[in-house]
Amino acid sequence: MPTVQTGSVLERTVLKEGEIFLVADRAGDVKTLNVEGHGLYYRDTRHLSLFEMDIPGTRLTLLSAAGELNFMSNLQFANDTLLGSSGEVVAEPRTISIRRNRFLYNDGLHERLGLFNYNQHTVPLTIRFTFGSDFRDMFMVRGYFPDDGVALGEILPLEMLPDGMQLGYAGSDRIERHTRISFYPPPDSIEIVNDRLRRLGQAETLPGITQWNDPRTEGLVVPPIAAAVFKFDLAPMESRSINLHVAPDAGDASAATPRSAREDSDAGRLLDSAFVGIRDSYEDWRSASTFIETDHELFDQLLRRALQDLRLLIDDIDGDLVPTAGIPWFAVPFGRDSMITSMQTLSLRPAISAGTLRFLARHQGRQVNEFRDEEPGKILHEVRLGELSKLERVIPTTASFDFEIIEFLARLDFFNSAAMQLDDREHGLNVVLRGGLVNMRATRIAITRKGVHNPGNFG
Repeated sequence: MPTVQTGSVLERTVLKEGEIFLVADRAGDVKTLNVEGHGLYYRDTRHLSLFEMDIPGTRLTLLSAAGELNFMSNLQFANDTLLGSSGEVVAEPRTISIRRNRFLYNDGLHERLGLFNYNQHTVPLTIRFTFGSDFRDMFMVRGYFPDDGVALGEILPLEMLPDGMQLGYAGSDRIERHTRISFYPPPDSIEIVNDRLRRLGQAETLPGITQWNDPRTEGLVVPPIAAAVFKFDLAPMESRSINLHVAPDAGDASAATPRSAREDSDAGRLLDSAFVGIRDSYEDWRSASTFIETDHELFDQLLRRALQDLRLLIDDIDGDLVPTAGIPWFAVPFGRDSMITSMQTLSLRPAISAGTLRFLARHQGRQVNEFRDEEPGKILHEVRLGELSKLERVIPTTASFDFEIIEFLARLDFFNSAAMQLDDREHGLNVVLRGGLVNMRATRIAITRKGVHNPGNFG
């Protein structure tokens, strides 16, 4: 019987790149029915709620984990005693190296499983990758369920592909979301573990707990689950690798790029190319930012780490660099947070403040909408793209609004006066202003409504 998986948030690992982020346990797995929010997310939807790798006949021991780069992690395992199908010892402990190298790119999650046999004899191995997705909205993962009684969408049947599988969900917002899992080389077989959605009763979701209900367990489901199985003999001192790619799409936007049969046949090279691409993007970020060096090495390391972490939080939205509020649950633009971050990093990367102002101006309030708290001149509070937000069944909706244009103009005035002093006027915000950043008609409406006669004087 499936049971709820619980654990400390200190035991999780988080990777992020753009609109995609992965929350997993220390071993890199996403356990089914976990209530800590583990999973692969894209646009406020969990596209993988189950992602496990195992070798039947043994337990894996995690030896080391490295995750200095925010978009990738390296996990080194060794085997425990490996038993064959008849109970015989096939390999002694710590004689097989198992390494999981993974990273996120703009087209999804890439992972390479590397195996090496240190034995003096051939070892038969079976590798299983198990996948499933409940496609839950971010707010439902965090424990919020709308009480309007309206049903959500429908999880689609598993679709078998020549090189893997596809999971799907038809949302009540009329958007089909998919998660495509592809392997190179293709698996020897794909096993259907659970062929249909199954909703759990309270006794199953909270075994032994009677006095308190965790809201995150409400409506837990066992989704359709499939396992990709690889079987091969690993010769002495031989290495073998398996590449996989998990590509989410949200119907109206896709993190995946179409691939031809020729590209599929060279998936290993494409994985390496994707890694070079994301690594180079971080190098471009460092080279385009202000270089700060002191006579204190530890302080310099702190600055370099902070610069990497800032890159982690930056999303490229229509060519504009916009800071998000935080990972994992607030990895979306927040008006106030994005603007404060832009102010604090103006000397480091002026393009952040320019991009943030352009983004906020494009989403400036234009109408009166009480549900979203929108009014002409208001600046958005946050942007959400999940099913519940698109249906306006939660606040925030696609965009909810927060503070008035007056506060926005105060920050804009600060940005502009500071940017005017920059040597590189191309990135100065005076360029943005000449481009017509602020909706001045909405600005006048907001100022008049608030009774402010001199909006330029904030002292």
